[in-house]
Parts: sequence; structure tokens; C-alpha cells
Amino acid sequence: MTTPARRDKLVNLMPKYSSKNELKEFVSRGLIQQLLASGAEDDEKVKKEADSKASELITIHNKAMLAEKVADSQADRELKKTYAFWFLWILIGQLIIMNGIFIAVGFGLLQFEEWPLNLYMGGTLAEVFGVIFVITKNLFPQTKPTSY
Repeated sequence: MTTPARRDKLVNLMPKYSSKNELKEFVSRGLIQQLLASGAEDDEKVKKEADSKASELITIHNKAMLAEKVADSQADRELKKTYAFWFLWILIGQLIIMNGIFIAVGFGLLQFEEWPLNLYMGGTLAEVFGVIFVITKNLFPQTKPTSY
């Protein structure tokens, strides 16, 4: 059975970690308490085993987080590809329709007054360029992704 004094002594044996290693310190403390509860006797051996297990757990955690970030980036890339594909075809269709109307008016197949036709053509072109600008700005942001 571990006495509170012995437990405090073991916890104080742990080196003080910097703020980057707070997780390791937390895990080490928990492992030391578990090892003490299981009846371990040698204080230094308990500390070394706790530090070793804490490092292993943190490595496993970091690998899992990296794998999750990679999977998230791949899913994000696929979503961007899908959106880019469909927006591209929508814009192509819109430009084909606009040019078809322009050609039909030129051959006299459709009759429009000058102002509505100019507004339609200008508005369609402005919409196409605006959508392209918004898509490229969101698909290719200026911020750099966080390092893994």
C-alpha cells in the first residue's frame, strides 16, 4: 500500500516540463499513480516506467492526430475538386446560353431593345467573373496551412 507521503515524493521526482510538454507531465503523473496503486515499490523504476509509457502514449496520440489531419485535408481537397468541377460547368453553360442569345439577336431570330440586351450581357459577364473570383479566393486561400 502506498502512503500519501511516498506518492507525493514520487510525483515530485518528475522533472518540471515546459508548457509544450504539459500533456506528458499529466500522463506521467497519472501513470505514476496507477503504478503506485498496483503495488510498485522502487520509486525510480516507477518514474522511469511512467515516463516511458507517457512518451509512447503521446507518440501514439500525435500519430493519430496527424492521420486525422491528413484524412481531413484529403476530404477537403476532394470537396474542392467537386465544387470546382460543377461550378466550372455551370459557368460554361451560362456563357453558352449568353453567347447563344447574342448570336440569335445578331441573326434577327430574337428581338430585344438595346438597353435590356446590354444589361443582360454585362450582368452575365460580371456574374461569371464574380463567381470565378469568389471560387478562386476560397479554393486557394492566401493563408498557409498549419505545419504537421
